[in-house]
Amino acid sequence: MLIATFFMWLGAKMAGVKKATFGRSFLAAMGSAFLTWILSLSLSFFPPVGPPIGFIIGLVVVIFVIMGAYDTTFGKALLVWLFHLLAEVAAIAIGVFTFAGALIRFV
Repeated sequence: MLIATFFMWLGAKMAGVKKATFGRSFLAAMGSAFLTWILSLSLSFFPPVGPPIGFIIGLVVVIFVIMGAYDTTFGKALLVWLFHLLAEVAAIAIGVFTFAGALIRFV
């Protein structure tokens, strides 16, 4: 969560969001993660159409959460979300490399 908060704060600063504070970034990261989890869970019951529609709905909802947290425009919120996406990729990479490093010790 701290990685996502940092990257969202960085993205908000780079996008020129006036109310870009670390606290608002944490709020936006928590809200985004929670809503993504809820949407993923609820739409997973519809296998053929759930994931693509869930991605689109989730993206729009998360951008609106970011807009609300920072009190900013849709375009700036989209830029902040791109940095949030970068944070998610970084967190996954850290998790994979940590797990792979632990497996090497046992092989």
